[in-house]
Order: sequence, then structure tokens, then C-alpha cells
Amino acid sequence: MEKRGLRRRPVHLNVLVRHRGLPVAFCSTLDMSLEGARLYCGPLGLEPGSTVEVDLSLPEGDDAYLRLPGRVIHCDDGCMGVRFTVVDGADVDTLDGLLDRAPRADGEFREAGACYSIFL
Repeated sequence: MEKRGLRRRPVHLNVLVRHRGLPVAFCSTLDMSLEGARLYCGPLGLEPGSTVEVDLSLPEGDDAYLRLPGRVIHCDDGCMGVRFTVVDGADVDTLDGLLDRAPRADGEFREAGACYSIFL
């Protein structure tokens, strides 16, 4: 079992998850750190070790996002843990600022948050 190096913060961000280059789910963060995120995605069925890309919506505008590659750590009970695999210096600064500005999760959005799988 992997141990987290950084404490995760309870934040609420909209996320688009891509697998093999295709969008597979629009979901919300439950918590996040510079190393990874826990997402509420519904039943995706991705296996641990699967590679994904996580597009985090940025508050700068409707089309602004930060895309981070990651690896699925777990995917069960409608939640998916993703460990970011490659984050360069500029992305670290953007992500750190985003964590400071993001709306805090209040513990209730999991049930009310937008979440749907995309089947192509």
C-alpha cells in the first residue's frame, strides 16, 4: 500500500477524466494534494494501475484547465484515487495556487455533486 507524502485538502473542483485519450467521466474532487486526488466519479471500473489524465477546471474561465497525467490507485464505491505521475514546475505552481483558491468541500457535495460517466 502506498503512503501519501502530502496531506490532502478537502476541495471541490470539476474534473474531466480521460483514459487512453478519450473522456470517460465528468466528476468532482473530494480532496486533493500536489501528489494526487480522490475523485467522486461513479462506477467507472478502471483497474488499479490504469493510466489516466485528469483535467482540473481552473477558475480563470470556462475553458481553462490543468491536465495532469496519473495512475489509478483504487476505484471503488464510486470514488477513484489518482496519483499524479508527472508534474512539471509550472504545473506545480498552478496546482498549488489552485489548491489555495479552490472552494472547500463541505462533506455534502458528494451526494449532490455532478457526476456522470461518458460512454462512447
